[in-house]
Amino acid sequence: MAKKTKIIAGVAAAAATTGLAVLAAKKRATPDVVYHVTPYGEGWSVKAEGTTSAVSRHPTKKEAVSAARDIAHASAPSRLVIHKQDGAVQQTHEYEPA
Repeated sequence: MAKKTKIIAGVAAAAATTGLAVLAAKKRATPDVVYHVTPYGEGWSVKAEGTTSAVSRHPTKKEAVSAARDIAHASAPSRLVIHKQDGAVQQTHEYEPA
């Protein structure tokens, strides 16, 4: 019976170690901030997730995306989510610290 306990304990220890490794990898992969480029009135806005006010507003999507990339890159680790006019996600980009 002691042998089964050791095997089970070994499997549990391996699972716990693997679980911690996966958890650590997920933690590293989690961006500090997520920025969204979304339609706003007649233009486009860049907004940090979880905030109510825009970081910046732009007349065109192209200008908003350019500004958002600069902001997300400077705030790495971060994620940039670019939305379509209808609000659906068009693209997502990840930025890692240099």
